[in-house]
Amino acid sequence: MSVIAMSVIFFGLWGVFAYSAYRRFALLLFGAPTWESRFDRIIPRLKAVWTYAIFQKKMRYYLWAGLAHNLIFVGFGVLLLRTLILWGRGFYPAFNLPLLGADSTLGMSYAFAKDIFATIVLLGVSVFVYYRAIKPQKRMSLSIEGLVILGIIATMMLTDMLYDGTSEVLHYRAGVICADPAQSGLCQSVSTIVAPLGSVPADLSYHFWPEPGGSLFAQITKAAPTGLLVFLAHLGFWSHATLVLVFLNILPYSKHFHIITAIPNVFLGDLDPKGRLRPMAESTEALLEQVELAADAEDMNAARIGYARIDHFSWKDVVDFYSCTECGRCTDNCPAAKTGKTLSPKQLTLDLRDHLYEFQSEAQKGLRPASRLEGEAPANKIVVTKDLLPEVIDPDVLWACTTCRACEEQCPVNISYVDKIVQ
Repeated sequence: MSVIAMSVIFFGLWGVFAYSAYRRFALLLFGAPTWESRFDRIIPRLKAVWTYAIFQKKMRYYLWAGLAHNLIFVGFGVLLLRTLILWGRGFYPAFNLPLLGADSTLGMSYAFAKDIFATIVLLGVSVFVYYRAIKPQKRMSLSIEGLVILGIIATMMLTDMLYDGTSEVLHYRAGVICADPAQSGLCQSVSTIVAPLGSVPADLSYHFWPEPGGSLFAQITKAAPTGLLVFLAHLGFWSHATLVLVFLNILPYSKHFHIITAIPNVFLGDLDPKGRLRPMAESTEALLEQVELAADAEDMNAARIGYARIDHFSWKDVVDFYSCTECGRCTDNCPAAKTGKTLSPKQLTLDLRDHLYEFQSEAQKGLRPASRLEGEAPANKIVVTKDLLPEVIDPDVLWACTTCRACEEQCPVNISYVDKIVQ
């Protein structure tokens, strides 16, 4: 392995992600403050995280898609340790996490679980490829991006097992290769790859324990020349170690951003009874003050009386926008959408999110929106003048809503729709 290559890839791609995360955080600050506490009642919030974000109760409302998502979610969690191990081996070839040595019972148990769950992730990916490429679902946002992401996930699983399989064959051959002084260069390459692998395998016959997937790839590649095996082992190693970071950097610019924001979104959700609409202000006095300011202003829509412009949405609403998975379950169960109305809760969320992204350059500078009701805005403040209706959202979309909250019942990440529409 190469310390220089791993340093460039690891720190470079983490740096790019930090920049992207900063840009999204700046947009989060673009949202207005909320008067409701989102950090009270910690126990109910943690229960909600377990029920909806970890156990993913709502995902199984659509059984096969839900189970496939569950499999991928759990598989990624299990493979996370493997990713940490590979990153460590990029800096130090013999690296292993404590207690997960190749010959230890715990280490072999993890290796077995890793291969099993990698296979399970491949099964989950195949379900979504079926729903996207073979039997497209009308409710979903179908795009090349989705297939690319699925391809990256599948490649990560396969290259991990390729690395294991070719490493096993090289481990078996290492003694013979390193006994030949003429192959000292090749011996050094092989030794770097097999450094953390423990005792030499007795033979290369297929074994289900501890690495069933890796052993399968060992059977496929065991007749290959040693030089090719070294190449394939490096290909498997660097592909997995790099694709994880590539995937991470795609997240802030795609619907898969929910991988990062879904758990916070559920934790910060509204715990009040579902039939209760959010108040328009913290108190009657605060609302009347805004009404008086609006009445005296040339631009009444600048007041935050309901949501007339994008800067009226709260920071929690912005987290909602980030968390949309574009699965379309909300629209698929919306009675207005089912009867041919123009309302699509999913599309409403995406339109508002995309409109918010129009202000990315200003938010990146650390600027905050300012209401023109308080006089001339300072030079370092953004003044939002574009009305949501009808410039961004068709009024018919809002009037079609029956406030039944079927969309919210179906949303797997607990996005709020009705309160935004009413506001």
